[in-house]
Amino acid sequence: MKEALIETRLWRQFVAVAQELHFGRAAQRLHMTQPPLTQAIAALEATLQVRLFDRTKRSVKLSAAGAALLPPVLDLLNRAGALPALARDAAQGKTGRLRLAFVSTVGFTLLPRWVRAFREQQPDVQLELVEATGDVQLQALQRGEVDAGFMLHSPGFALPGLMQLRVAHEPLVLAIADQNPLAVAPKLSLAKVLVQPLVMFPRRIAPSLHDAVFGLYHAQGRLPQIAQEAIQMQTIVNLVSADLGVAWVPDSVRQFQRSGVVYKNVVGARVPACEVSLVWQLPANPSLALFAALPVLIAMLSNHYGFLHGAPSNWLVLVLLMLAGALIRHSFVARHQALVHGRPVPWAYAGAGIVFLGVLSIWLAPAPAPAPKEGAAAPVTFTEVRSVVEQRCVLCHNAQVISKNVQLHTPELIVKNAQAVYQQAVVLKAMPMNNATQITDAERALLGRWFNAGAPAQ
Repeated sequence: MKEALIETRLWRQFVAVAQELHFGRAAQRLHMTQPPLTQAIAALEATLQVRLFDRTKRSVKLSAAGAALLPPVLDLLNRAGALPALARDAAQGKTGRLRLAFVSTVGFTLLPRWVRAFREQQPDVQLELVEATGDVQLQALQRGEVDAGFMLHSPGFALPGLMQLRVAHEPLVLAIADQNPLAVAPKLSLAKVLVQPLVMFPRRIAPSLHDAVFGLYHAQGRLPQIAQEAIQMQTIVNLVSADLGVAWVPDSVRQFQRSGVVYKNVVGARVPACEVSLVWQLPANPSLALFAALPVLIAMLSNHYGFLHGAPSNWLVLVLLMLAGALIRHSFVARHQALVHGRPVPWAYAGAGIVFLGVLSIWLAPAPAPAPKEGAAAPVTFTEVRSVVEQRCVLCHNAQVISKNVQLHTPELIVKNAQAVYQQAVVLKAMPMNNATQITDAERALLGRWFNAGAPAQ
């Protein structure tokens, strides 16, 4: 037998009569007349096929069934009353579940503070953390297994089709085994560093950062000697301690105090930096906005000043921002008190705060890029070089051309990454122009300009 659905209105009427034990007082409490209330209780009893009240001319008492039903009905009404607030909280991200993936470097410094603050501010949101490399995070985002992820990449790199908020910018430092002579050198020479074996993460987990490191070597006319690949930064540092090679790691990895390893900056060289971004797909989990609000200030400042590294000017900016916020807040508090007590509204504090924010916004605005000189050649892009390499590799393969004892890749293996482009460009640039299938003067000039610019990676 299918049970009939009973409206919450009937349950509220039942509770009113059960608590008042008087139909007249219960009707007044419900702002209705007594006859409709009596009919409603009779209809409820007919639906349940039980007697809820024992009634006489002088008294009303709960029956055994009514007494048993009252506690769960009260609980039902309380939970039903909480549903609108629950829906609003869920829409605002104040309740529910937030699944975050993160790379290990974020766990050294940034993530613990954000997680602790978020749990204090939003205790009703269940936070699930998953450590994963960049490639695994992208797959999890596509499958809907995580809501967002903290990913490591080179500065300015943008992931297509994803929303992105930069939360950290830091330099790469060199991890060296303490037995390596470089560990005690007063100043590291880039030339000496580049000849060292390298412990490196695979390209698939952070392609842009991998290419930036390779670009540092390419700019000096060298190819990295990969001694060992490892995925996690902790594993890379552990392998460095075994003196398998040196490693370029984010500055935050210094927090991982591994015996037998020292961290050193390479001064006077254009060493790549790295960034961490919070990445997500649309539509976003509502709780993500509340979580992302925690590192927003750091992200704004680090975009211009490298705030995480504690430069004095950055702390000055932070103090000014706090002062502006305090002035505006004080203005609104004073406004409320003035309205209550009938005094003039003081807007001077808000005006001062807004002026502060205006000056800071001008200060924080990035300087416009300089206009290119008239007649200057446009910089060669990586895409142009890739196109030349692809076309010439196909033609030279068909002609079975071999130059300097280095055979070009087959068409099926052409240009898999920046390293392959560089290697093939070196070969092509050195080839003679004695065959229609080989490189032309224009193409050789294009490659020459690319090499002169440091062979920038993709």
